[in-house]
Amino acid sequence: ELVLYTGYLSTPEQVDDILELIDDYRHQIHAVVVDPVCGDGGKPYVSENLIHSFDRLLKIADVATPNRTELALVQGLSVENDVLSLIDAFVKRYPSIALITTGVLWEREIGNYLTVGNHTEVLRHSMEVDRLLSGTGDLFAALFIYYRYLQGMKAHDAVKRAGDRIVDLIANDRDRSHRPEELQFDLNSAVS
Repeated sequence: ELVLYTGYLSTPEQVDDILELIDDYRHQIHAVVVDPVCGDGGKPYVSENLIHSFDRLLKIADVATPNRTELALVQGLSVENDVLSLIDAFVKRYPSIALITTGVLWEREIGNYLTVGNHTEVLRHSMEVDRLLSGTGDLFAALFIYYRYLQGMKAHDAVKRAGDRIVDLIANDRDRSHRPEELQFDLNSAVS
């Protein structure tokens, strides 16, 4: 059984290709995890056509892992809306998806919202967030898939464990000398 994960896409045609692949191999695909990578920090960084195309992927997804900006953009809503209202609207639009809203910042915490059906829970991690890091959403999704589907953890436990690992990797990376917006780590240490 396969888990199909979509991350960054650059054209709506890629959505067509992925949907065709899913249709051809659906009997072998255990889960479809969609990260609708399209923006961050309140701003989109892909075309509006691509943002609208994510709707077709989300309709067949089992899990979605948008950040707050992406959660608003894929629904055509303002990024100024509070995250819980964005989650409510998403669940009404895509009721069968397990939604993990990633990288939500609070004053001294970072965390994720996990929404399954009508139940939403917050999984917070205490840490000083002193810089924005590229790619942590992708790493979170990969770790979630590893813990949920390869290790067989329940969704709550997989989200918690993946978030804990991200926090650990960021904390252990603080003293390294490289570009500050990049996180460097050994892949084996990420899943241990």
